[in-house]
Amino acid sequence: MNRHGPRSWPFSKIQVFSGILVIAGITLASWNWWAFILVALGAFGPGILRECGWLHDKDEFQLQADRRAGFHAFLVTGVVSVILIACQRASDFLQTSHEGLATLVFTVLWVTWVFSALLDFWGPKKTARRILACFGIGWMVFAIASNVGNEWQGWQPLVLHSLLPLPFLVIAVTVEWIPRISSLILLGMSAYLIHFFGWFQRDNMSFANQAITFVLFVVPLIGCGIALLFVKQDSEEQMDDKALDTGKT
Repeated sequence: MNRHGPRSWPFSKIQVFSGILVIAGITLASWNWWAFILVALGAFGPGILRECGWLHDKDEFQLQADRRAGFHAFLVTGVVSVILIACQRASDFLQTSHEGLATLVFTVLWVTWVFSALLDFWGPKKTARRILACFGIGWMVFAIASNVGNEWQGWQPLVLHSLLPLPFLVIAVTVEWIPRISSLILLGMSAYLIHFFGWFQRDNMSFANQAITFVLFVVPLIGCGIALLFVKQDSEEQMDDKALDTGKT
């Protein structure tokens, strides 16, 4: 449920500026890794200023949502960190660099916080709809750019590759009317993606790189599927409202 008024855009000017700092830090890191510190300033600087009482850009509901998202990120990142430590200490399963593992932990932290914050602001249906739309459109743009940018292979591969994200765009429409069925289809498609791309079964990428790619591109889909699985139908919400009104009277 949206507790923040009629706004449809969940990010304030401060958050947009913070996002610019994060993107600049990631982009400039290829030139000089000291520039990566901009990511810390953008991602965590506003939160530190708010906790110190020097920045007052959010109301109490928004602060509660941020803290709830931070707690979710703490729980998920804590579990992932413990599993990584156990795997690395107990066996040779994790053959990857320390910076790769650090990047993986940061990616898990960031994705969990963003997804939780959007879920709290927009609700499961709208969050899933917009994430799936961005995923489908992004994949389509990537497919077109890959076919056009590389050696031209003809119109048929271009059309076929561009149609691959079409199911995600369809589900983005159906979540409004059949959220639970859409959830099951989405979870099944996520499992198929894991099998199709062979994550954690390839030797041409380190474990950390495979895990980071998995967290960025598949975990949000799985998260949307799980969130939609517990969405109440309109009839159920009406029954809950009637029961609440009856209890008040």
